[in-house]
Amino acid sequence: MMRIMVRRVVWIACVLLVSGCAGRPPAPLYPPGDVAAGAFAALVNNTQYPAAPDIDVLEIPVAATVLVTATLNTKAGLRQRLDVIAAWFAPDGALGLQYDAQATATATETFEQRAGNCLAYTHLFIAMARRAGLDARYREVLGVPQWEMEGDYVMLNRHIAAYGELRREGTYVVDFGRVYTPQPRFGRVVSDDRARAQHFNNLGARQLVAGDVAAAITLFNRGLTIDAHIGYLWTNLGTAYMRIGDSRRAEIALHEALRLMEWDVTTINQLTRLYVAMGRPDLAATYRARSESAKRQNPYLQFTWGIEARDEGRLDAAIAYLRRAARTQPNELYFWLELAQTYALRGRVQDALRTFRRADALVTTAEERQAMNDVVADLMRRAKGEPAPADQSP
Repeated sequence: MMRIMVRRVVWIACVLLVSGCAGRPPAPLYPPGDVAAGAFAALVNNTQYPAAPDIDVLEIPVAATVLVTATLNTKAGLRQRLDVIAAWFAPDGALGLQYDAQATATATETFEQRAGNCLAYTHLFIAMARRAGLDARYREVLGVPQWEMEGDYVMLNRHIAAYGELRREGTYVVDFGRVYTPQPRFGRVVSDDRARAQHFNNLGARQLVAGDVAAAITLFNRGLTIDAHIGYLWTNLGTAYMRIGDSRRAEIALHEALRLMEWDVTTINQLTRLYVAMGRPDLAATYRARSESAKRQNPYLQFTWGIEARDEGRLDAAIAYLRRAARTQPNELYFWLELAQTYALRGRVQDALRTFRRADALVTTAEERQAMNDVVADLMRRAKGEPAPADQSP
């Protein structure tokens, strides 16, 4: 997924998150009132830039359906079906797919063009896997963003792959044709609607980079009609309005993004730029100061630093990093889970038990339940002085 700023940041189709913040911002120049309802009414439901037509990103052509049904024995086990379909997506697989970071494509477009980015690959895999009777869902990979420059824009990317649960065989992740069982850790299963909203976000970001701001706005609006709780979509929409000098709509969109992602330094920086352009140095200075204090508060960076500190044996530093990450993003299961494990390693048993319970309350998938079990097994192994198992992650 992509997001954009001026020196403009864009979130794109393999998915991202950034930075942190503290303190309460000043009132916006154009107070949106009830932002959640007001922003949607003022920006998304408007006649000037109506939402782009919706599409079914998981629809596949007849040829793809024929390939599935002709190749797979309906009596074959689910794991055999998984292995066959996944092999088609490998670099040397039967589909002959070519990775193209710029190509956010539907399942049909990916099959016909034989190219796409990680979201496009995942659309096609999920569509074909479901035709074969497999459970297949979207899985965002958690982590710090990858940055790349494109013209005046900074592209921020995070990865997405496919996830599923096999009866009596556990869970799996398929990523560019490789099957992981158990799956690489630190991921979040998301709904079809959220993935489709990300699809429109990426299309809009590409149009914005190409200079077609009107098209970008209609695509962002479509994404928001599907899922209005994606903060970076609001940031991209605000960036688009900044590009055409519509300060009122830009501000409303950016404040809605900040409401959804209070720690997001990218949105704070966009507001700083907006208030400079609007001739409001007071508000610009406030947000600039907030941005400076936020740069080291990105919960995903804090999480990464916490794991690194723990691996180096610096358990107190690891706990401090992981606690800040979990408090900033309290719905991230793995933040609490890794904090609980680190407490246990430090000998803080009651803190570990309390934090495990916090993590357990967030479990929604078999993958997450297995992650909980893995941490418990790891702690028991350490207590017995047994060696670590071979790493099966990529």
